[in-house]
Amino acid sequence: LVVTAFESYQLCKQWYPEIVENEKEIKKHGAKVMFGVDATCLRSFFGPEKGSNREQTRSISRGHNRPIRAGDRAPDPYDYRNQDWRFDRIVFNFPLVTKRFKTAGSNIRANQYLLSSFFQSCLQVLKPKGEIHISIQRCAPYTKFGLLQLAKDSSRHVLCLVASNEFDPRRFPGYIY
Repeated sequence: LVVTAFESYQLCKQWYPEIVENEKEIKKHGAKVMFGVDATCLRSFFGPEKGSNREQTRSISRGHNRPIRAGDRAPDPYDYRNQDWRFDRIVFNFPLVTKRFKTAGSNIRANQYLLSSFFQSCLQVLKPKGEIHISIQRCAPYTKFGLLQLAKDSSRHVLCLVASNEFDPRRFPGYIY
């Protein structure tokens, strides 16, 4: 099990002080915890691309990719990029671009781009017959993202819906939204 967050460890500690105890508890059960992971380029975080000398890329805040250069970030004890990973399941809970846009259409397109890029990224690190699980609300604006069509189109119809379930927060003691 690998638990990830897009935000840095320092930012997570600032926003969610309980992250320190949560991380200890997760690691106690043998899982790895990683921060600063961009779900739109999972391959750059979960193993080098076989047979390629390409520089790894990492999404920056404006959504553009650029090569990682020496000195871009300090050595990170949570950096597992030298391992080659293949996952049985990839879970993305409540994906959402939180940047405020002037129009609802721009917000929807930004989230569609996030999800489409995520699906493409998953295919690079997912085992054959692997699964992608997404928790998303069934109300506007989330229903306007066209999640199922995005999955099909971005994967060239490799991905398909197997099941859809309601999220029940009562199953997760302490969950607050």
